[in-house]
Amino acid sequence: RRRASGKTSYSTTSTDVDANGVVMQAPTDSLSVWATVRYWRAPLVVISTLIFFTFFTGGINVRIYAPSIFAMAGMSTGRRATMTVVLGVVKVTSTGLAVW
Repeated sequence: RRRASGKTSYSTTSTDVDANGVVMQAPTDSLSVWATVRYWRAPLVVISTLIFFTFFTGGINVRIYAPSIFAMAGMSTGRRATMTVVLGVVKVTSTGLAVW
């Protein structure tokens, strides 16, 4: 940014706009640790909650053990591989739709 005098001014905060159009400012100086913690509290709670439910709902177990589960269901080797790929595509598509 330039002032009328031609000197460059620097901001001590970085700004971001949330989904509601509210300008949020994250302090960048090292003396305002608590202000930084307050700024990042909501995103960290959301991320931690998502990670918690990801691990404890067992979704990763289904993906890892899918071939074994399909084998116990009596599917052939080729069919197990195909169904594992289909399962992966469904999970990626579902995640993409949920994020969008």
